[in-house]
Amino acid sequence: MVRKKGLTAIMISGLTLLSLNCAMLLGAKGVPLDIDGKLEVGDPEIQDDKFSDWYDISVDENQKLAIWVNSGDFDTYLYVQPPFTAESSNDDTGQDNKNSSLVLTNRHAGIMRVGVTSYEDKETGSYDLHIRDISAAQVVFDQAGVLGPDGSDSKPDGEEGAKFEIPFEVDVQANQLVLVELQSAEFDTFLIVEMPNGQRLENDDLNGSLDESMIFATTQAAGKIKIIVTSYDVNETGNFTLKVSVVE
Repeated sequence: MVRKKGLTAIMISGLTLLSLNCAMLLGAKGVPLDIDGKLEVGDPEIQDDKFSDWYDISVDENQKLAIWVNSGDFDTYLYVQPPFTAESSNDDTGQDNKNSSLVLTNRHAGIMRVGVTSYEDKETGSYDLHIRDISAAQVVFDQAGVLGPDGSDSKPDGEEGAKFEIPFEVDVQANQLVLVELQSAEFDTFLIVEMPNGQRLENDDLNGSLDESMIFATTQAAGKIKIIVTSYDVNETGNFTLKVSVVE
């Protein structure tokens, strides 16, 4: 169930959400969960000066979830406390980005708590919270490569001490949740994705990890997603793997 400020109970198979301001009927496990919420004066305060909304979610063992929150009104901050596991948090999914996201695999069945708050004190406004079960994501693109002067199609961006970049394109269908994962043990990964509708997304560190970046978004139209594999710092090189998965 999802709990937030009130007394509404909502259920899905494997995910049970309780929310005090939210009344929506959810489908079966794996169906996207979307909650429209609002931070406002009177919400519970954390760190003395930040308003917050909290959701309790029943999860299954080994269930992999993507959780993200977007807002055009305030700089979001996301907290997730899986059952019997340390808390995770995220401020920004990318540079100059006020949205927040986390990807977690629940090692234990139980109650997972999700908190939406703000980066700055006393911020208020509307937000949308999304939770997706990505356990059954289908891999549609999987490639290894080398970032650097010897890597295929890699190139500096034209500045002295610049970053190398490698572009990729992958075909996607409309209304798919697309997961783009970049991993490297040899450089601090940075991932850029342009969706078919022109939306540009960036991610540096997935869940604070320097060797992995991930972007996930729902496609609004069929077409190609354009992907750029690069590094956070200049002159970084090394091997990487790039994977694209979809959830119907």
